[in-house]
Order: sequence, then structure tokens, then C-alpha cells
Amino acid sequence: MSSQPPTLTIDELTGLLASTSVKEDQVDLLHKRLVADGIRFVRMAYLDNSGMLRMYVYPIKKFFRDIAKKGRALTPFTAGMTFGYDDVAFDVFFGEPSTSYNNIVEPKWIPDLTTLRYLGYRDHAVVIGDLVEKDTGNPWPLCSRNFLKQMTKELSERHGLKFVTGTESEFYLFQHVDVGSKYIVPLDTAQYGDPKSYYGKVGKLFDDILVNLGHADIGVYDAHSEEGPGQYEIASEPLEVLEACWELALTREIVRGTAEEHGLRGTFAPRPAGSSWGTGAHVHFSLVDEKTGKNILHDPSREHGMSERAEKFLAGITKHLKGMAILGLPTHASYARVNSAHIPGCVTAWGNENRNAALRVCSPATHIEVRFADATSNPFLVTGALLAAGLQGLDENIPLPPPLQGLGSDLSAEDRKARGIDVITKSFEESLENFEKDTYLVGKMGKLGQAIIKVKKLQHELHGDKTAAEVQSLAIERF
Repeated sequence: MSSQPPTLTIDELTGLLASTSVKEDQVDLLHKRLVADGIRFVRMAYLDNSGMLRMYVYPIKKFFRDIAKKGRALTPFTAGMTFGYDDVAFDVFFGEPSTSYNNIVEPKWIPDLTTLRYLGYRDHAVVIGDLVEKDTGNPWPLCSRNFLKQMTKELSERHGLKFVTGTESEFYLFQHVDVGSKYIVPLDTAQYGDPKSYYGKVGKLFDDILVNLGHADIGVYDAHSEEGPGQYEIASEPLEVLEACWELALTREIVRGTAEEHGLRGTFAPRPAGSSWGTGAHVHFSLVDEKTGKNILHDPSREHGMSERAEKFLAGITKHLKGMAILGLPTHASYARVNSAHIPGCVTAWGNENRNAALRVCSPATHIEVRFADATSNPFLVTGALLAAGLQGLDENIPLPPPLQGLGSDLSAEDRKARGIDVITKSFEESLENFEKDTYLVGKMGKLGQAIIKVKKLQHELHGDKTAAEVQSLAIERF
């Protein structure tokens, strides 16, 4: 693909498909435009319940002749795969272990052509889609994107609100990774915001990453080097949550793919080296009134500077932080980060400009930062859980607890209990147990919640006895 940007923006390419039923001549026109822009292949993508972005690739003619118009059947076992070696939790489908394949609902992938993006580092486009039941066309209940769509629908129908999110992508760039050993060489030794990170080889790679994000029409809010050697962050512009989650997954793919084209390694592993700073995937959200387009979070007349509805929504999330931890910290590698000396948002509380709280209200309360999750997580699951919890706060008028003052992590167990706060989790096993106990959250997710429990139990069987170095090596390879 040419290094020059496409003559047509992604908005122009997909805008004719938005808000209308897709017509065959529109799909054909989209095909011609992609060919004119040098695109030779199209990838179909979906995010599985282990956090892995999965893709099939098609020659562009094949994609638009068949897949774009008819979709593609998928194996249902995608919902039961663990990250790592694709072991499948078969009891997701059979209940108790069984050899019978009767009554398994087969999914079908239907492309959402409004999500089509260019990858930039290759002459490929990529599109995510909806997973539906093959026979009925109803939403497949084991799909994380369907779960998020249902939560946004409930927020709209019951409260007239939209959930708008901006995201932060932290990652490492390495010159060399010898998986299975401690031989990891960072791309540079730049410090936070260090101009040295824009020089020479690293500067060229960083430029190409930003250019390729531009090819994908991903709005970059800012980008800079982070605290760790070879560590960087890219923050995105705020979008409605469904689009924001797709762009977050795509950002991760573009960072990794662009680095590989340079003969280097990009990784979103939570803490890829024992002494390194952790890499998070912070989410900033606001609530927007659908009729007025106004952000309803801020109310300077109230004690905490937040509107009554914002406080209830935040209270619901605070209530379920321990329950949703396994969704934001879904791998054994995640716990090297939250249990390290560099603890970002590990306390089950909210706080005004308190970066140690899992929920940071950013002054002057125009948005709230969710700080505990990392980039091995599936963003559709994380934001869907935030919405589900916030909905309970709104529906049941849950009162907002007092804000966290100070660190919280250095309080004694007695002090934390008296103040109603705790560390969000200490281990993978504890997170999974807390998710199972959160009957509201699991119930809200339905069959998807039960599937996640079974996938995570198998994952613990496979990874629970591995060393910290082994699980981090696996995370570097997969994320």
C-alpha cells in the first residue's frame, strides 16, 4: 500500500452504509473504492472471550463476492478458547463434559461494513462484525460485542444516555525478545515524555505507528514515551463506546503489526520484564444526554461536583469493582502488574484526582477514568460490565460512598474494612471467585457470564502453576 494516505477517508468509504440498510450496489461501490486505494485483502475480525483478536483474511474479490453479502459460519468453540494454546473449555457448550454435539447453537459472522478500516502497514483492510445464531439470525449469546450492544441499548431506552469513552493504550517496544528467557532488550531508555524517544530508529517507528493509525481513521488525542524503558502510550479521542472498543482493539493490532514490519516487537503484556513499569488500558468515560448532546457528569453545585445521576452510575460501578476484576485483569500475567510496586488504580474506591483509586474522577468531573484494567482484556467485556454496573446504580438509586483520600493501598486491613475499601484483587483465583459471587453481574451477562467462568477455570488449570516469567513470556507472544 502506498505510504500516501487514501484519497477517500474511512468516513467517506463507510458513511453511505451507516444508518441505512446495506444495498448491494453500495457494497459494490465500496469494493471499487478499496481497489482504487490499493487494498488487496480484507480481514474479518472478532474478539473472543479470552481477549484475543482473531482474524480470517480474504482476497478482496472473494470478500466482496461472498463474505460481505452472506457472512461466514464460525465454529462455536471460539467462545470457549483460552489464550495461549487455544485449549477449549468444552463444558461451555455441553454443560457437564460430554461427547454429544447435539443442541450446540452455531454462530455466523455478519460483517458490519461501517467498521471497515485500513491497516496501513499492509495493503489490508479489516472489519469487525456481529455474531448471530446461524439458523435464526438472533444475536449469539456468547458474543462480547453483542453484550455491549445490549447494555448500550438499555442505557438509551431507560435513561436516554450514551456512554462515551476515550482510551489509553500503553505498550512496550523491544529490539529483541527471546521468549522463555529473560533476554529482553527495550528499544530505548527514554523517560516519561523524553524527546529522545523521537530520534532515529525509534522515532521512525513511532511516526509510522501514528501514520498507520491515521490510515485507519483512528483519532489520536496524544502520544508520548512512558516511565519504563521502551514504554509508550497512545491516547484516543472519545467516541461512542462500541466504536471506541473496536478502535482500541485495532490500535493494538496496528502497533504490533507496524513494529513487526520494522523487525521489532511491540507488546501489550501487563508487565513484560520483572522490574518494568506495568502497562494498563485505562478507560475514560462520560455520560451524554441523547437529546441535548450534553455531558451530564458535571454539576458544580453538588458536593463532589457530579450530577445526581453521575453519582448513582459511579456508585453502581464501585459496588461491582471486585466482581468485574477478572474481566479487566483476565490473565495470570495481569497480576504481576497489580501486585507490583508501581500500582495503578488498585483500590476498590473512587477518588477526586486520586490515581490510586480504581475510579478517578477527573477535575472538574467531566469524565471518569477506570484505571485497573490492562490490555490483555477484551474491551467489549470491560465496558459492557461498567455499563451493567452503572445501570444498577441508576435503576436502584445506589448511594455513592465517600471518596478515597490518600493511597489506600498502604492502609491496614482494619482501616480498609472500616472505610469500606479494599485492594481490587490479589490473585487470578480471587478475581475469578469474586466474579462467580457477583450474581448480578454474571446474571446480566447470561450465558456469556457462565462461559467466561468456565474459560477462566480452564485457563487457571493450564497457567496456574507456571512461573511469573513463563506467563509473561506467553503474554508477550499473544498480546
